[in-house]
Amino acid sequence: MIKLISIAVISVLVALTLCSWDGWALDSTQENALMTAVADQNWQEVDKICTDWKAKDSENPVAIWLLLWAYAEQGKMEQADIIGLQIHNERILFDEESGKKIMPFAKKMVEAHNENVIAWSLMGMAWAFTGMEKEALESSNKAVSLDEDCALAWAVKGMALLLADSDNEALKCFDKAKGINPNHAPFLSGIYDGYKQTPSVKGFIVSTFGKKGRTGEMPERPKGLMGVLQGHISPIVSVAIGPDSKLMASGSMDKTIRLWNVQEQKQVSLLEGHTDAVWSVVFSPDGKLLASGSRDKTVRIWDVQGQKQIGLLQENTSYVNSVAFSPDGKLLASGSMDKTIRLWDIQKQKQIGLLQEHPGYVSSVAFSPDGKVLASASTRGAIRLWDVQEQKQMGLLEGLPGRNSVVFSPDGKLLASGSIDSTVLRLWDVKEQKQAGLLKGHTDYVFSFAFSPDGKLLVSGSMDNTIRFWDVQEQKQIGLLNTADMVWSVAFSPDSMILVGGVGSTVHLWDVQEVTEVPNE
Repeated sequence: MIKLISIAVISVLVALTLCSWDGWALDSTQENALMTAVADQNWQEVDKICTDWKAKDSENPVAIWLLLWAYAEQGKMEQADIIGLQIHNERILFDEESGKKIMPFAKKMVEAHNENVIAWSLMGMAWAFTGMEKEALESSNKAVSLDEDCALAWAVKGMALLLADSDNEALKCFDKAKGINPNHAPFLSGIYDGYKQTPSVKGFIVSTFGKKGRTGEMPERPKGLMGVLQGHISPIVSVAIGPDSKLMASGSMDKTIRLWNVQEQKQVSLLEGHTDAVWSVVFSPDGKLLASGSRDKTVRIWDVQGQKQIGLLQENTSYVNSVAFSPDGKLLASGSMDKTIRLWDIQKQKQIGLLQEHPGYVSSVAFSPDGKVLASASTRGAIRLWDVQEQKQMGLLEGLPGRNSVVFSPDGKLLASGSIDSTVLRLWDVKEQKQAGLLKGHTDYVFSFAFSPDGKLLVSGSMDNTIRFWDVQEQKQIGLLNTADMVWSVAFSPDSMILVGGVGSTVHLWDVQEVTEVPNE
């Protein structure tokens, strides 16, 4: 019940301002009466006005939202539940265009009630819906400053931060609101979890309404989803899991690397040093080191246990797109926008090789399991195979879309390639150096893919907001996960138990056994 009340309180802030819509039968006297009733929290008067208006227009979103608010605040939960179900079933929602229409009334309410926390919260919501994050936060901060002990003010600020893609700060605001009024905890957690599963204004409203909203239950968790790790404030471009399957790393466009305890699902370290987006992270085979490549043109080496930077490799003249350790951990390969592949001696932290055959920038590098072959992909649609010891080209796979990524199968017999210029995945016979399979199913560009440790499965993440599972031998799709955002990176844990995905600015953890049982729809 508390959850529905709270949902009504915040949600109506959006609907309240729609009085200026075309077709909304409000004269100035009624509008002023409504503003006064809201500012005075006179729910009986709001109830009376909205009941009359809803009788004239049963689908008017303003009347519906305001009536829900009035019912809930008066404890009329049976009536509120009916309205809540109508909102859920008929998808009476709000979007950017609505936000633009909200703004005039929001400004008017602030002018009339300058020291009213609801008025400023309303203004914050209006700015947030119209994509003006800075203004939204300024208004939300004003609301908080007017009443720091108001759970509503902190919740609105949290939602404004969500829309500004500042997930970690938003969660802090929700925690603050829950601390002020513990009865609101189910609602606030439900809003936050619902938003992360469907990150849009419409998404979190749909995810938190209906009877589940009234009983305080959380949105149903997708099958196989073990957890969602929040902390980054920009998309996560690369994820990697350590050899013991206990530690995970994520690299983000927010210039940071975060280390996570997989079992406890919590952040254990924040690695800062890069001055631009982190494009690639990889653990050394023994798990003691982490290497990262960045748009700041550097490769950095990190001591995992000490959680500090111990190396800086700066020979590249443009962005470093990809890094990979050799299986023995002695070498590191980096691929760059400067069209080069560089080989580095890890112990001496110096360059020992330079491969320059690619005519376009190098988007991906990968060592074969035996360490004898290095594969590299380029924007010019070619994959090159290199003899690591001789540091010379030994193979060329052509006729591909640009900006490819590559990864070897665990036995080294196959090479998988995918592209952000294509919706298909290709399998290559490494020995014969010819295409051995074509995997079709994605409807938008493929960002990342990984073989399962036993080599039987290939998993791929795409801009189409899906993760797909492929039977390597049969070369067919056997599973599908729909996600709330584009999937930038995927990785299997070495023990084959966990699949990790960088979904937007969050890390998702899935139980491999459960997700591979997801229907292929």
